Amino acid sequence: MDGLKCVVPDSCKNGVTEKELTLFGEQEKMIRCPGCQNDDMRKHNGAYCLIRDWGNKDLTTKENNRKIRYVDLINS
Repeated sequence: MDGLKCVVPDSCKNGVTEKELTLFGEQEKMIRCPGCQNDDMRKHNGAYCLIRDWGNKDLTTKENNRKIRYVDLINS
């Protein structure tokens, strides 16, 4: 886990090219991860790390392995 970003390392999609159709033809636009660009933990587009709480049941699946995002524990 990347402790500064709260996501799996190298899972943010930086440098993704997106093609735009303009009046003068197609142009490629580079898109960066909004979380990496603004240093905001909650806006990354990568896979967030999960912590399992084995003692509490999940409200949706009724199993004993409740999944909690790590970033939700930090900012609560």
